[in-house]
Order: sequence, then structure tokens, then C-alpha cells
Amino acid sequence: LSLNFAHCTRITDVGVSYIKECLKPCQLIKVLDLNLQGCQKITHLGIDYLRQALELFRNLESLSLDASECQNIGDQGFEYFEEAFRALIHLKTLKLSLNNCYKLSEDGIEPLGKAIRTLQNLQNLELDLENCLKLNDGAVREISHGVKYLKYLQIFRLNLSTCERNSDLSMELIKEGIKFCPYMKHLELRVNMKRIINFSNITDKALNFIAQGVRELLSLETLILDFGSCGKLTNLGLYYFK
Repeated sequence: LSLNFAHCTRITDVGVSYIKECLKPCQLIKVLDLNLQGCQKITHLGIDYLRQALELFRNLESLSLDASECQNIGDQGFEYFEEAFRALIHLKTLKLSLNNCYKLSEDGIEPLGKAIRTLQNLQNLELDLENCLKLNDGAVREISHGVKYLKYLQIFRLNLSTCERNSDLSMELIKEGIKFCPYMKHLELRVNMKRIINFSNITDKALNFIAQGVRELLSLETLILDFGSCGKLTNLGLYYFK
């Protein structure tokens, strides 16, 4: 089931509640792709309506939610996601796009991280958090804690581009999370600062942490690292990958 309402700027939380009601007869679906990109009137209440709908889909194998540019979505919307995700025992793919959700902070990522750790059969996790300006190392800690419970994870994509509060510690935390994923084949990390060079807190230590983590992923086939405009990186950071 695919629903695309991207940039329908007059859709509000009430509209999302109607989507929830429409989904009730579809409890046997295995794939749900919902695009609400740019629906800026949607708040945490709309996200909670979606969470209520998810509790019905016990056969779901793939979930994709694009709420990027929904700038009124804050932390409260993810408060009860752990309960909803616990019911998704067959879920193998989870894609969440929350880029440019400026109100989202560590407080919102914490319950999301706890929810992710309940998805024990997950094989593909993609989180797009680009330009979520309040996110910091603490938010990455919550994601990393969630990932380390996903022992069957094969694909992990994390986009933290222009999240200027993240530092080397974020990369160390990611290293600690992925080492518990022995079947990982594809790892993609993006912390591109988009030419905001002076705001990057990423140094050579970050690349050292990632190099250490990658060496433990014996099944890894593809590695994508985007550290563009991280102006504190030097030749030493590249040396760690020798």
C-alpha cells in the first residue's frame, strides 16, 4: 500500500486521523509506504495517529514513512512508538525520513531508539535526520543502543548531515552499535556539513572510530562515507583506513 500526499500543505493532523481510519480494513498488508513530505501543518498529534494505526499491522514486513520538512513535528509524537513497534514482529525494512524537522531533539529520538530495538528481525534500517539541528551525540547514543539489538541487520543507512551538534563521540557510538551486527553488508554514514565548514565538530578521531568498527564487520560488502565539508579532517583520518 502506497500513499503519497507530499507537499499537500493544507493537510493537518485531522487529515492524518482520517488516514488512520482508512487503514483499519488493511490489517493484512505487508508493505506500507506513506509520504507526507512538506505537510507542514502536521504536528506530533499526526505522528501519534500513525502510531495507533501501526499497532493494527501485525503482518507488516516493510514500513516507509517520509515526514521530512514537517517542521511542526516535535518529540512528543514518538513517545509511544515502542508499543507499536513491538507488535511488528515480521518487520524487515524500516525507512524513516525526518530531515528538516527542526523541533526534533534527543528527547524524541530516545523513545524511537527504544522502539527500534524491539524489531529483532529487522534487516534494513534507514534513518534520514539531515538538518535536524537540535540533534546531538545523545540522540546518536539512543540510535546506537537500538541498533545493537538488531543482530540480523544487513543494511544500515544513517544521515546526520548538517547536524552541527554531533561530534566524534557520535561516530564512536555508532562503532559500538554496529559491532553487534555480524551480518551487515551495507553501511552508509553521512555527516556532510554542506559547506558549513566552520561548524563541523568532526575530526580525525571520528574516522578512526569508523575504521575500527568497519574492521569488525566481516560480512560488509559496501561502505559509503560522506564527510563532505568536515573541515577539521586531515590526512591522519584517512591513514586510519590503511
